[in-house]
Amino acid sequence: MSRPPRMDYPGAHHHVMNRGAHHRRIFHASDDRWLFLGLLREVEARHGVQVRAYALMPNHFHLLVVSDSGQLSQAMQDLQGRYAGEIHRRSRRDGPMFRGRFRSRLVEDAAYWRHLFAYVHLNPHRLNPSRVEHPLWTSHGFFERGAGWLHTDDTLASLGGLAAYLEYLEAVRSLRFSPPGFDPNNLWGAERWSRKQACQTLAARGFDSREIAAALHLPWARVANQLAAQA
Repeated sequence: MSRPPRMDYPGAHHHVMNRGAHHRRIFHASDDRWLFLGLLREVEARHGVQVRAYALMPNHFHLLVVSDSGQLSQAMQDLQGRYAGEIHRRSRRDGPMFRGRFRSRLVEDAAYWRHLFAYVHLNPHRLNPSRVEHPLWTSHGFFERGAGWLHTDDTLASLGGLAAYLEYLEAVRSLRFSPPGFDPNNLWGAERWSRKQACQTLAARGFDSREIAAALHLPWARVANQLAAQA
């Protein structure tokens, strides 16, 4: 059975996650984290995908990204491949590092997107609250100091400013507040789209058949036929 299309288009907002194969650690030491962050900083220049937030847990990572180019899949394949290759070179190991295809969720609701910054940044809190502030674990500290490569000014403006972001983060931490529709046990419920759903959604946004084909990595003729059948 073929894989369902991954919805991506210029300007799309995504929550991305992947974990180690067999739930094994992907970050063993600080040098591993620095390596991953160095590669993460290059993602926008190499693929036109803005990184807005991250959390690096021992056996998985979370990213919030804006796909300016519609090249999320290429960006993640490059990031994961370069990281795994360097770790294998250093450790003289081989075999899969990640469990396979990364997971992603297209996020179109502003309240859900705002909540994800708190969710991602609070990921290490249960392990050790101080790690929330540490750049080797999350990007939270950069939101207070500023970081151009994370577009923190743009993100904070969309979240209502630094004070509003910090207030919301504390509310989530202390009250375990979540907006309607946010289920931490079902984060990837909207990950899979049928081709019909994907074509309908992008067509409704004004994308033409060639743009939809590029966004879904499908042959143009197949998309054109799908749109014609829906007309």
